[in-house]
Amino acid sequence: YTGAMGNVWGTLMAGVFLVYFGNKIGMTKFEWGIMSAIGSWMLLSEVLSAGLTQQIGHRKLLWFLCVSADRSLRMAGIVAALLLWRLSMPHAGIALVVLTSAATFLGAMGNPPWFSWLADLIPEKQHGEFWGRRSAWASISIICTLIPAALCIDRIPENLKLTAVICFFAAATFIGLLDIILHGIIPEPPMARLKDPGHRRNMMTPLRDREFRPFLVFSFAWTFASTIGAALFTVFILKDLGCDRNLFGTVVATTGCYLMGATLTAKWTGTLIDRAGAKSVMRWGYLFWAILPAAWFFFTPGNVLWLCGILNFISGFSVSAALNAFMKIQTRFPPAAHRAMYIAVSNCANYIAAGCAGLAAALLARWLDGWTWTPLGVHFGLFDVLAAISLILRLYAALFLIKPIRERSAAVAAAA
Repeated sequence: YTGAMGNVWGTLMAGVFLVYFGNKIGMTKFEWGIMSAIGSWMLLSEVLSAGLTQQIGHRKLLWFLCVSADRSLRMAGIVAALLLWRLSMPHAGIALVVLTSAATFLGAMGNPPWFSWLADLIPEKQHGEFWGRRSAWASISIICTLIPAALCIDRIPENLKLTAVICFFAAATFIGLLDIILHGIIPEPPMARLKDPGHRRNMMTPLRDREFRPFLVFSFAWTFASTIGAALFTVFILKDLGCDRNLFGTVVATTGCYLMGATLTAKWTGTLIDRAGAKSVMRWGYLFWAILPAAWFFFTPGNVLWLCGILNFISGFSVSAALNAFMKIQTRFPPAAHRAMYIAVSNCANYIAAGCAGLAAALLARWLDGWTWTPLGVHFGLFDVLAAISLILRLYAALFLIKPIRERSAAVAAAA
């Protein structure tokens, strides 16, 4: 239940509704790209959190403090941006970027203690099945919340839509805070702690681990490849393809279809990971994920929603399986005492890559603003450039960088 509530909070506070809100208060594509970049770099706070986790040994308390601050400050950022916009004062978009990034910094600090807590709580041989079942519950909850919310906004008068979005943000914040309180009933197993919790030495351990480096390289390369195309995807379909006039259809196509596919296959793919191995599932899951940008070249205002819906439904089982397999390797590769730091360092590789990709997308959006190319009557613009870059880099990562990855370190394998 807590997983479902947390996912409902995250979906309502981000994605389509946040982009709709930001566009209404005048955010530009450049500001969206900068928000993506800064937000990604703020996630580097996980390294600080991992060190604190190993030193204090109380994962539940650290998670509670960080996540509570994140969810409260995120709502405060929306309220501040709205007030600046209502008062016709400048920099409403900048206020949203700054406060949302600060919330992201605090929220990221909750990840290492939470994943370490989860890995100790769930038996390794049941990890994939458990996460698949949890993902199914979360997907059903999001579908039952997000689709009615989008339908409601489409049906009400234009002058009330922004107010309704703010109400959904407030409701999501209440659900998110209630989710934190309910986490208190989940037991926290004793934590394996290091004899010498020196932060710098612990932080360097994953980087010096040659067996772990292929995983870090793949994480960095894949995150950059996917983010440079995805950073402005929602902005593009809402603003340039007119999907902001049909939020219900947009939510169904971009989120609902994906979650339906994930829900129908979550238990099966989770069991497959436990039996066939996480690396095998990663290979085919990421390969399918890699070819998705090829379809973006064919998006038009008339076909974007149904084409997105078909692709996302298929992605529901392939992409969710790939992510489940990725997380199993990430949490099971290191020895238990080093788990929080390994998770933090691997996540930080993703965040640095995502920040660089978001910044690159923002700069391309500024440099190519209004640029078009029409060979033989076929129209190409900014988003086609981003899709082409993303497609090439994704294929390289999926085809060549997964093979060297090991599922468990030699020390963990020997102990098992």
